[in-house]
Amino acid sequence: MELYKIILLLIFSYLLGSIPSSYWIGKIFFNVDVRNHGSKSSGATNTMRILGAKVAFPVLLIDILKGFLATKLTILLPNIAPDIVMHYKIFFGLAAITGHIFPVFANFRGGKGIATITGIIIGIIPELIPFALGLFIIIVSFTKIVSMGSILTSLSVPFIIYFILQRNDIYLLGFSLIIFLIVIITHRENLKRIFAGKETTISFRKNN
Repeated sequence: MELYKIILLLIFSYLLGSIPSSYWIGKIFFNVDVRNHGSKSSGATNTMRILGAKVAFPVLLIDILKGFLATKLTILLPNIAPDIVMHYKIFFGLAAITGHIFPVFANFRGGKGIATITGIIIGIIPELIPFALGLFIIIVSFTKIVSMGSILTSLSVPFIIYFILQRNDIYLLGFSLIIFLIVIITHRENLKRIFAGKETTISFRKNN
């Protein structure tokens, strides 16, 4: 397999992840950089707080699509062995997450990666989604804190994969642990606010 092609696809995955949907939509249509408001993140949750749910929804879809499309780049590797396709999907997915968090098109100030991670999971192991989404909804319904739902759901993913889905692929389990670490790192300020009882609760109304 041509190494140069793999490197190019990794770069393309990063650039795909770097598409700053909330930043571009906010600047073009509202002259607002959401990264300067609220949680200072360019994710869908902060976009909803600043610009409302109608704006956050397309941001969410685009960010999910970025992760999903990154995993599908393996079709450009026709000679890849079937038993390692998932491995390359994981590599391309991680490159897309890196792009989302550190986007080259937005001065390396991006989001926290949850929507893009969701897209990658849909592309790699879609049967995980109903369990993770259900748990996320339950947590957020009770706590009204999106970051709490994201953190606890990411923590549950390795257990869901191993115990419920009964998948013991070392790459898949390793990926799930990396995802948890990424979520913890990108949500470190949220964790501080959660422990201090100061984390922002969810709201579906546009702030004026």
